[in-house]
Amino acid sequence: MKLKTTLISAALLSTYLQGQAQNPSTSIATWKNNATAVYSFIHDDFGDPSVIGINNYADTIARNRNLKFTFGAITSACENNPAMWSDAIDMLNYGHEIINHTHNHTCAIGNSWCVTGLWAEGATEDFATELDLSTNLIDTRTGTYPRYFIYPFDLFNNAANNHLKTLDYIGSRTGNYNAADDPNFTPDADGFFRSALVVDVSSGGGAIPLSNLNYWADYAISNGVWVNREMHNVGATGWGSIQVSDYRAHLNYLKEKVDANDLWVGTVSEILTYQIQKLNYTPTTIYNQVTQEIVITWNSPSFNVADYLAPLAKKSPVTLMVDMDGIDPAGLKVFQGTNEITEVTIVNGQMQFDAYPHNGKITISPKGCVDFCLITPLKDETKNKGGNVNFGIYVTSSLPLTYTWYKDNVVIPGQSTSTLSYTDLQIADGGTYKVVVSNGTDIIESSAILVVENQQAYNGVIAQIPGFVQFEEFDSGGQGVSYNESSLLNQGGSSFRNEPVDIESTTGGGYNVGYVTSGEWLEYTINVTQPGIYTVKVKHASATTDGLIELSVDGTSVGSSFSLPQSGGWQTWDTSSFSNITLLAGEHTLRVSMLSDDMNLDFMEFTVDQIITVVETETVQIQSYPNPFSDQMTISSDHQIQGVQVYTLTGSLVESVAGGATKIISLGQNLDAGIYLIEIHSGGEIVREKIVKK
Repeated sequence: MKLKTTLISAALLSTYLQGQAQNPSTSIATWKNNATAVYSFIHDDFGDPSVIGINNYADTIARNRNLKFTFGAITSACENNPAMWSDAIDMLNYGHEIINHTHNHTCAIGNSWCVTGLWAEGATEDFATELDLSTNLIDTRTGTYPRYFIYPFDLFNNAANNHLKTLDYIGSRTGNYNAADDPNFTPDADGFFRSALVVDVSSGGGAIPLSNLNYWADYAISNGVWVNREMHNVGATGWGSIQVSDYRAHLNYLKEKVDANDLWVGTVSEILTYQIQKLNYTPTTIYNQVTQEIVITWNSPSFNVADYLAPLAKKSPVTLMVDMDGIDPAGLKVFQGTNEITEVTIVNGQMQFDAYPHNGKITISPKGCVDFCLITPLKDETKNKGGNVNFGIYVTSSLPLTYTWYKDNVVIPGQSTSTLSYTDLQIADGGTYKVVVSNGTDIIESSAILVVENQQAYNGVIAQIPGFVQFEEFDSGGQGVSYNESSLLNQGGSSFRNEPVDIESTTGGGYNVGYVTSGEWLEYTINVTQPGIYTVKVKHASATTDGLIELSVDGTSVGSSFSLPQSGGWQTWDTSSFSNITLLAGEHTLRVSMLSDDMNLDFMEFTVDQIITVVETETVQIQSYPNPFSDQMTISSDHQIQGVQVYTLTGSLVESVAGGATKIISLGQNLDAGIYLIEIHSGGEIVREKIVKK
């Protein structure tokens, strides 16, 4: 039988396929996660004692609900109480955003309201103090550069905003008062946003009721807008304060709206960076029927969004919504360039995921990987001086690959493989490392930051003795340098520090070190201001067994080990005292060694029982201690001691100790109780003093 053959022209075939083709399309969601509206809340006046409820209540309540807020620092107030900077760093590590609220909380402009109005503040255009200095302090004290500004009393002028632009701010709270921003709110030509705000405080600055708080969340949802809510203290006092119970109830309400996708609750910079991308990028979507891949490309905006976003610590990607037009999403993977985007959801036939448009085209593919794929990127590393580091990258490709390595954008000669290794690291080895991988046509780049640390006091604050040493405030420096930790996970679960040492919250406030294992140790930089004989009080707890620790200073044990009896509970605290511990003046390294398992340690308190006599000459410094003494006394010098003679008050020589190459001599064991004169020969000088044996 002869088959009948029908020929279809290419043009007709193309027309037929187009008629059957699916046409997926992509849009940027109005708000992140395709939420109905946006809500943010800023706590003003951080650092001032009147708003300590931000630290004590707001932070914890927000964290427990996985919500993030923005807080505006008054830098002079934080300088007056440096603990505020520590709290700020902790809140930044969680995900809250710090912004600038001037240095002295004075008007940044010459506006008559500041002189004669409600607050009667002196007006100033001291940009060097209120704008420049405050910016620098936030940056240096927290390691985070602020990008958004709050003018005290919400008073400003164009000169102040223009000055903020020179400092690389992306916005200020200078929009409409008690109003919201609609989805199309725009910045100026420089990308600087003047966002609206909601204050909504009763006359005289009274407490804000819960009904007012929830009203503005509902307002945002009903109108599909961004409400930027101003707050101050959480507690019973302060201007425009919020009762703790009302704040907790309000955040519960916000959490309900977030879970229902009615609200996106973000920090200010997250919202502004979302908006700058939404305004400047338009996606184009093409479906390839042969490869069954969806490719999303972007326009080239006239505004340089990539450079705008690059230096920002706080920012947000945009949410893309891909209408699949009936294409089955099962088994499809999403790649931007060669990096896979794994957090993808399907909602009502739409594929939703987050991405930064400036990072390039997006491919939705049934294949497990685009041919030239980054599987394992470089990872940031923090190492100790003298340690080792290994950087490695894994890229799949059907073509041969070449590797070029850079340090701080300078080519590293002789490095042409997928790995880069260094031993005996020095401080100068720290920096940004980058590898460029090429298959001859395209390239893949991956970067990582190497930090090489020396041991130093936690947050740069040296513990002063006499005084307290908090166990959780051990030195920075890392494993094997400032501590020895047996596990790689902080079993205590606290976010107080990003270290594997087991730190947990202490009942009643603060933190303690727990989950102790024998062989672990912690080191602390201390400064002894009064040389003398000390008593150390150790606050400890254990539910099961007695604990045992040992103290050493500069590598020398201060005495026998300290026994810490069990207290009957992990948060049932006892204090044990240990006496007759000699500490010399100056800066030292204190090590606490764990000689047993299972104990919690809160703090040590050092109190001086007897100050050591210090004799200073022009060239020699001599210490004699204890004085009076009951057994023997010690003479130490910063020069070699040639000898020491002991005389009675009538001039009879009763003891003579030869020196030589040593700087420390002990004497007096065979002396009777009484008063003596000693003559110390050291560094070419003779020092005489009176001593007493009890």
